[in-house]
Amino acid sequence: MQNVLYLISYLCATEIVQRRVFKIRYIISLEDYKWNHSIICTNHLTSHYIK
Repeated sequence: MQNVLYLISYLCATEIVQRRVFKIRYIISLEDYKWNHSIICTNHLTSHYIK
């Protein structure tokens, strides 16, 4: 279970980097960026806990 959480953290970190590049290119609002990222990470965690 601990390894799964590490993997999720890694995926979330990768997500942040990808969105940061996307944000620089398209000038996305920082608040929307944070909000969307938190939902993605929460969905990762939730789907694993439900299983």
